[in-house]
Amino acid sequence: MNRDLPVEEPPPAEPVQRRTDTVAAELYDELLNRYERVLLYAGRLQEQNRSQQLLLEERNQDRELEAARLRKLVEVERSYVQVLEEALGSLGILPGAGPEPAEHE
Repeated sequence: MNRDLPVEEPPPAEPVQRRTDTVAAELYDELLNRYERVLLYAGRLQEQNRSQQLLLEERNQDRELEAARLRKLVEVERSYVQVLEEALGSLGILPGAGPEPAEHE
């Protein structure tokens, strides 16, 4: 054996506490990263929910306006049918549909 060569010594062993601290720090960093991702995801979900809620409210308003318009249209059509029935009744074409007779006292 050659005794002139320096013998490489292994690096000093890392203390157990330092390794534990390193592992704890890595775990803490990972937890923080996951928490940030969860917060971002929750924020996106809230924004989507707000957008959908606004869209639904807008659709409901549109439907309410359409329903009111249709109710008015039905009312006008009923009045028109009544006028036509009265006209046909006064001509004798549609019996019993004429104008209401005035009551005499």
